[in-house]
Amino acid sequence: MNILIVLVFTVLFVCALLFGIYFYKQKKYISSAVYFSLSFKLIVMLFMESGLKYYVALDGMKYEEDAWNLMKAVESNMQYLLDDFERQEYFNPFTQMSIFIFKLFGKHSSIIILVNIIVSLLCYVLSVKLFENLWPVQKKKSIWLNKAKLGLLLVLVAYPTFNIWSCTMTKDPLATLFAILGLYYFFKSIQQKINFNSYTRLVFFALAVSSFYISGLFRPYMLYLIFTGILAGIGLYVIQKIMPFIQSLLATIVLFFTGLYIFEKMNNDLFLEACVYIENLRAGFLNAGNIDDLSKSAFLINYSFKTTLDYVLFFPQSIAQYFIGPYFWNIKSKAEAFGLLEALIIILLFKSFLRGAKKIIQFSRLEISVMFGIMVVFAFAQSLLIGNLGTIFRHRTFAFFIFFIISGAGLILEKEKTND
Repeated sequence: MNILIVLVFTVLFVCALLFGIYFYKQKKYISSAVYFSLSFKLIVMLFMESGLKYYVALDGMKYEEDAWNLMKAVESNMQYLLDDFERQEYFNPFTQMSIFIFKLFGKHSSIIILVNIIVSLLCYVLSVKLFENLWPVQKKKSIWLNKAKLGLLLVLVAYPTFNIWSCTMTKDPLATLFAILGLYYFFKSIQQKINFNSYTRLVFFALAVSSFYISGLFRPYMLYLIFTGILAGIGLYVIQKIMPFIQSLLATIVLFFTGLYIFEKMNNDLFLEACVYIENLRAGFLNAGNIDDLSKSAFLINYSFKTTLDYVLFFPQSIAQYFIGPYFWNIKSKAEAFGLLEALIIILLFKSFLRGAKKIIQFSRLEISVMFGIMVVFAFAQSLLIGNLGTIFRHRTFAFFIFFIISGAGLILEKEKTND
C-alpha cells in the first residue's frame, strides 16, 4: 500500500504541474495558479510528514504533538484510535472522516492530508468567488477585476501558515471552507443588486446558516463568533446612516466597551469571575508541566484583568500580536522566525487593505460592514482567549481570509476608477 500511495501522489504531482503549465500557456492564469498551488502543497506535505511540522509549530505545545501522533495511524494502535475518537472531545466530522478513511485505506494519514489539501484549494477558489460577488454584475468582465482576482489568489496561495496547516492532519481547512461558504451564501441572500426572488433568497439564507453550523461542528466556538460578527457588522451598517465608515467602526468598538463597563458595574462579582476564567485560560498556554524547547510564543500571559480599563489597555497590545506578531526583537527560535514572513505580508498588504475597503464600500456597504464585523470579533476574541501565537496562527485563518479578500480590491495599483 505504501508503494501505491507514493505512486498516486507522484502521478498527482506531475499532473498538477502539467495542468499548471498548460493553463499558463492558455493565459488562464487563475486556473494555472490553482494547479501550481496543488503541486507546491504536495511538496510541503512531504516535508511536513518528514517531521518538520514539529519544528514549524510556533507553540510546540505537548498536546499538539500528542494529537498529531494520535491522528497519524502509523504511530498508533487502530483500536486505541477508535476508542479515543469516541470520546466527546474528539467527536466531530473531521475525526469521524478520519476513522472512515483509516478503516478503508488502513494506517495511512496521507489520504486524510490529501483531503485537507483539496479543501484548501476550494478555500482559494471560493474566496475568489466571494470577492467577485462584491461587485456589480457589469463589473464581472472588467480587466481590473480579473487582475484583482488573480492578485487575491496569489496572495492566498502564498499564505505561509495556511500552507502548513492545510498539509497536515488538522481540521482548520474544513472549518475555514464552510465558514467562507456560509459567508458567500449569506451575501447572496442579502444582495439587492442581483434580481433574486424571495424563495431563492430564503434558500441561500438556509444554505448560509447550514454552512456556518457545519463550520461550528469542527470548531464549536466559531459559530458564536460568526453570528456575533454578523450582528456587529449589521450594527456597523446601521450606524453608518449617521456617520462615515471609520467613525462608525470606532463607535461600534466604543459601544462594546461601554457595554462591558455597564456589565462590570451592574454585576461586579460575575465580571470578576469571568476575568479569572480568562486569566486561567490564557495561563494554560504557558504549557506548564511540559518542557517546550521549540519555541515560547505565549504572550501577555501574566496580564491581570480587574476592570474594563484593563481590557481597554490589553486589546491594542493583543491585536498587534494577533496581526503582526511575533516581533523581531522577541524571536527566540527558528520556528518563531518563520512567523515573521506572515507578519511581513500583513504589513505590506495593509495599504491595499485600506484601499480595498474604500473601493468595496462604494458597491457593497452592508457586505463590507459584515466582513469587518466578523474580522474584528474574531481578532478580539481569539487574541483575548488564545495566549499562544502558534495556536493563533491556525485559529485566525478565517479572519485572515477576510483580510486578504478585502485587500484584493486594492492590490492593483492602476488609476482607473472603480465605477468605470
